[in-house]
Amino acid sequence: MTRPLTSALLLALALTFGFAAHAQREGLVPTQALVSVDAKSTPPASASALTVAVNDRKQPLTAWDPVTPANAQVALLIDDGLRESVGRELDNLHSFVRTLAPGVEVLVGYMQYGHVVAAQSFTTDHALAASTIHLPDGLAGMSASPYICISDFVRN
Repeated sequence: MTRPLTSALLLALALTFGFAAHAQREGLVPTQALVSVDAKSTPPASASALTVAVNDRKQPLTAWDPVTPANAQVALLIDDGLRESVGRELDNLHSFVRTLAPGVEVLVGYMQYGHVVAAQSFTTDHALAASTIHLPDGLAGMSASPYICISDFVRN
């Protein structure tokens, strides 16, 4: 029997705080990631039972905390300045949003000129959120820095 286990810690927030911390100091930066496991047996219970590789180097995993879907939010932030060739990935993005576990709140937003523009706020209606995914405008300079957009998103 397949038992899905979702351990969620928002990657977008991790990147925001990780890059902010990196700008302030050198060395290792704590990072959080969303992990989804489909296993035929019970998933590992401890962080030490897992291996994580970053840039082909093994890194220690310090925590493994399951998060229930009712307590998880996923923000899919798309750079609106991307070229239209990203359109090849739209089906994958639609599928990702539609197949999130029931109860997970999702927001689809487009990074434009230092802000995130979203058609709706966080919602558990995954079909609605998936329907807001579209080709980026593809205008050069529309989002000069995704880090500014992400920082603004986290603050607001």
